[in-house]
Amino acid sequence: MESSRPAKSFYTLPNAWPILGNIQMLNGTFNDIAAEIGVLWIRMPSFLFKERMLHVETPELIHLILKKLDTDSVWPERWKRLLGPESIPVVSGAKHKRLRGLCSQAIKKSTIKSSLPKLQELAKLCLEDMVVASQAAEISPPKFLRKFTYDAICTFMAGADPASEAKLQSLFEYSLVHAAGFGDFFVPEWMRWWSGLQKGLTARQKILDGIMEVIVERRRLLDDHDWVPATTDLLSSMLQSKISENGEELYLKDSEIADSFITMMFAGMETTASVISSIMHVFLYEISEQDMKSVVAEVESLGPNFSETDILELPYLDALVKETMRKWATIPGGWRSLSKNTEFEGVDLPTGTLLSVSYERGHLHREHEVFKLSRFMGDDAFDKTNPKEFIPFGAGPRMCLGNNLASAEIKVFVAEMVRGFDLRKGSKPSVKITIPSIMMSPFLTVSRK
Repeated sequence: MESSRPAKSFYTLPNAWPILGNIQMLNGTFNDIAAEIGVLWIRMPSFLFKERMLHVETPELIHLILKKLDTDSVWPERWKRLLGPESIPVVSGAKHKRLRGLCSQAIKKSTIKSSLPKLQELAKLCLEDMVVASQAAEISPPKFLRKFTYDAICTFMAGADPASEAKLQSLFEYSLVHAAGFGDFFVPEWMRWWSGLQKGLTARQKILDGIMEVIVERRRLLDDHDWVPATTDLLSSMLQSKISENGEELYLKDSEIADSFITMMFAGMETTASVISSIMHVFLYEISEQDMKSVVAEVESLGPNFSETDILELPYLDALVKETMRKWATIPGGWRSLSKNTEFEGVDLPTGTLLSVSYERGHLHREHEVFKLSRFMGDDAFDKTNPKEFIPFGAGPRMCLGNNLASAEIKVFVAEMVRGFDLRKGSKPSVKITIPSIMMSPFLTVSRK
């Protein structure tokens, strides 16, 4: 006997154009519909994804997808080529587990503490560049901040050998071209030869060649028992990192290390610069006078040679960074693919179903347009143990591995800015940038205190 219960299904977003999908609705209309419905079928442009995609805005369901369902990360083919075939975001299954385990082990061994003095130096240098540029005209921070965050990544990666660090830093201009390739989001594949995508792929090869030179040199130095490293860095830890599997010791291959650096370079440079730019906007336009006084007093209490614990555990500074990331989720979401047949909200979804999860929508809170440090402090704070409420770095087995490194960069930069420099509003309002990451970009001038 057939069941009289109607089959449950999800709402399908209308007006899907051939090739372009629902692109005409990717604006306020789409956001309003998605926020109201919570789960709905959408179509991306067919040159990105040919299959329809289940878009999820409901925080509880986002938490379920990221933490509990068997899924793999999904990327457009063009982005896979830019990241590299052996990068952690691209690989799946057992290979992802192995790579993530080895890289996690290496990152834990590469302490932030040893890089703090160099981070302070890089932050001051970036701010001084802003001061000089401000003497000629109002500036927009992102282009200065990308240089700071890129150089910081090179310090984390290869700071044990100044020559290797300098070699990686010399690839900065290529990194900008490579990052721009991700921005050609809606350019069809047949047009790639005339687009930033092809330039990005060419730049990737230049970066890859430079990284491989550094890896070869580092192996030589590690074999030289007389070599005294300047500091602890990620590259040495990655080369020495190992895990045991079925009685066999597994190490990272050079190609895996190179693709990991390219991933860190793109993701870390762009997203961390975006957060700092948004914080500069906050200082000019959003933060209350009392909250500003609290942040300044806390930062000024630091000595000139503060420790890792000192900078990472300042409650007001920590709340400032988190509230900024809540309001402007640098990465608005991610894509997943089901690894097996799954029942989701009463609907049977087959293996391979594409899922789109919204980190940004999951961050919304009471009076979400108001900037308040108290969200992360005191009685009305977010529940920090509940990833449903705040997931700026993602969650589950695909969570960002570099979140502690990013936090250190942001907090060191803000501390140096507060202690030694003044910001002044420019003649134009801040601009919201959405590609390749979300940020507020203010127009301002910077001067020394």
